[in-house]
Amino acid sequence: MGKCQAGDCGISCEGECICFASTKDPSDCECSCEATTLPPVAVSAFRRYSADPEALIDVQVSDVPLLRIAEWFEDLFPQQILVPASQISDRITTTATGIKVGDFIKDIGLIPKSEPLRGRKFEDT
Repeated sequence: MGKCQAGDCGISCEGECICFASTKDPSDCECSCEATTLPPVAVSAFRRYSADPEALIDVQVSDVPLLRIAEWFEDLFPQQILVPASQISDRITTTATGIKVGDFIKDIGLIPKSEPLRGRKFEDT
């Protein structure tokens, strides 16, 4: 069973899980059970915040495929996240506090196509 927590959010899952939170505002957070949860339809405040490669986040990941994490960041940085072929089936378990989004992307083995990453511009709702 996977358990993840970041900021004020936490989740328990039958399989892998992932949680992200803004370091500056722990209540601005998002978690999911990767095997069962689809990406949110609405754009959360956290996704808007984390579409900045300099944003500071807290992260806990438990046994999530690197490819799934790449898909999550692809939503924030369209066509800019590369996955090394030799690591495509790797599973990630890690915890980080107060790390820049761009640094976390590189630390887990993903490769920015170019730097600096350009965050997605979400429409105002």
